[in-house]
Amino acid sequence: INAEYMGFKAQLIVMGYLDTLLKESAWLCLVLLFATSVHAGVEINLARLLQYNKDAQDHGSQLASLNFAGVYFAGDALRKIAFLHFDDIGDNSVMNLLHKKPNGLIIILPRVISEMAMWHTLQKFFYDETFPIPIYVAFENEPLMQIYKDLQVKETQLAEAPTKSFFSKMFETVMAEDYQVSVSIDEPKSSSPLQLENFYYLLSSSQDQKEERKASKPVIIISATYDVFSLAPDLSHGVNSNGSGLIALLELFKAYQKLFAAYGSFSKYDLLFLLTPTGSLNYRGTELFLNDLPESLSQKNRIRFMLGLLRSK
Repeated sequence: INAEYMGFKAQLIVMGYLDTLLKESAWLCLVLLFATSVHAGVEINLARLLQYNKDAQDHGSQLASLNFAGVYFAGDALRKIAFLHFDDIGDNSVMNLLHKKPNGLIIILPRVISEMAMWHTLQKFFYDETFPIPIYVAFENEPLMQIYKDLQVKETQLAEAPTKSFFSKMFETVMAEDYQVSVSIDEPKSSSPLQLENFYYLLSSSQDQKEERKASKPVIIISATYDVFSLAPDLSHGVNSNGSGLIALLELFKAYQKLFAAYGSFSKYDLLFLLTPTGSLNYRGTELFLNDLPESLSQKNRIRFMLGLLRSK
């Protein structure tokens, strides 16, 4: 009662100062009273965009905590938390949204992602950039989609409303911010460099011959990624990213091991089976391997071809 009384009294003072204005001044005494009404809370599981260090530079989302009003992504996102559904993402839409300088971004993903090309484009964009705001992703559910629809409807109403006075617009803006987004966690510490480990085995087709002969044969590399590096830890795509490629590589290794043991002398090539990390990170592990080849492979341009076993699109 005390707080309400003091708040109301403060508004009356403002009213007296603006008593020469038209009826919009009456809105001012209501703004704080309506804005302080409390809605029931909705708890939603979110996963923060990964934060990591690559080449001595921080990447990903650099902040974690949120406590701002939510807004539909097409509206005025300045100093607010923008909600963006994956199905509404178009060319440069994320970049355009970030140019509005929101205080945070929540991306809503469908349970089944059908537009895989857009998904890969989105992931690569977030991997390569550094963001000074909290960015979260979440799978759609009924409460979250209801919030998204409410924000969308209110943004449409504000956009289609006829020209109004400053005070009317201010009142409608305050009233439209029904959802206060709050994530209270410790801010992340400075990220440590990614630890990338490559695993490989050179299967020689001439094991019964001299070392000089073995080193002279050209090499074909068969590679696959062995881990999942997604926007957030909970957003991997399971065995098909890239478990299927990993299994195929191991089966090929078993088959060629038997074949070379029996008929290896007839082959003109050696085979190198390579498992690399971070396929989603623009095949960073593969790049590191090729830039720092073992001495036995770097001589005489032994590598002639490389086959990557990737999951189907």
